[in-house]
This record gives sequence, C-alpha cells and structure tokens, in this order.
Amino acid sequence: MKRLLALPILTAGALALAALAFAQPGSTNKHAPTAKGGKLTFSVTTTDHGCDFRPWATDTLKRTYKVHLREDGSYTVRREDKGR
Repeated sequence: MKRLLALPILTAGALALAALAFAQPGSTNKHAPTAKGGKLTFSVTTTDHGCDFRPWATDTLKRTYKVHLREDGSYTVRREDKGR
C-alpha cells in the first residue's frame, strides 16, 4: 500500500515545486502578455557549428518572442535574436 502512494505523492510534490519556481509575484514589464499579445525575452546559450558541422563557438543570445493579435483573430509570433 505504501508503494502505491509513494509515486503519486512524489509526483504531486514535484509539480508543486515546479509551480512555485515559475510563479512570479507580479510583473513590472510594460510588455507583459495580454489578450492582444505580448513580449517574452530570455537568454539562450547555443553551440555554433561551422560549414563542416563541427562546433567552433558558443553563442549567447538574447531571444525575444513578440506576439501580436491580427485583425482576423489569429496571432503572429515573431522571434528576434540579438547576440552579445
């Protein structure tokens, strides 16, 4: 009986910790997501491959996704990468 309860309890605990990790007390970002769209910015580190597919550099980028509501009700998502 104890084994049957262990997995669901551990799963619930892991999900609760993940929810706390992603929770934010409030957004001061003027581009916070809304029903009309929004902006999401984060840092990305990737391996840059040359012509012969061998890694030769590590790139750090500032990646931004911008979401806009179109007149027909669909959304447009645009990704912008800026190197540092």
